[in-house]
This record gives sequence, structure tokens and C-alpha cells, in this order.
Amino acid sequence: MTQTLIRRHVSSARKTLDLEIAALKELKQALLETDLGTSFEEAVNVRATAKGRVIITGIGKSGHIARKITATLVSTGTSALYIHPSEASHGDLGSIGRDDVVLAVSWS
Repeated sequence: MTQTLIRRHVSSARKTLDLEIAALKELKQALLETDLGTSFEEAVNVRATAKGRVIITGIGKSGHIARKITATLVSTGTSALYIHPSEASHGDLGSIGRDDVVLAVSWS
């Protein structure tokens, strides 16, 4: 690989990191200065007090992310299940119990 190409890759990586750092700073401010902090705290409390599983759902790209979240939760000892929204409406809703918490992942 040429030095020019390496420099371009490093430059691209630095730009990506700068964008991500800026986004994290905005998120931090939103948690401190808007209702997002309160909503986040409520969501954490719902999960912390839930007696059942975390049921995660999403479709398309959001579904891919939901499946990854499910896998991560399961690998860390949290009982979790991914349910595809279309399958839920065709019978899989019966898999969700009274004590479960549903996390719906969506772009919109």
C-alpha cells in the first residue's frame, strides 16, 4: 500500500472519529438539558424492575440491530428474545409474557 493511500485512510478514520465524538457530545448535552435524560432514566428503571425477558423487535436494518442487541444481552446473562414484527402478528405474540419488557428498534 502506498503512503498516499495510507494517509487517505488515516484521514478518513480521523474524520469519522471527529464526527462520532461530536455526536457523543451532543448526546451528553441532550441527556443533561432535555427530557431525553428523564426518558432514559425511566427506560432503565423499567428494565431494572422487570421480572421477565427483554423482547426486542425491529424490521429491516433496525431488525439487524435488534438481533445484535438480543445476542449481546443473552451473552451477558440477560434473558432476551428477538421477535420479527411480521412473525409477531402471525402467532409469535404468544411468546411475550406479562412480565416481559419490549424494546422496539426503529429509525422513525
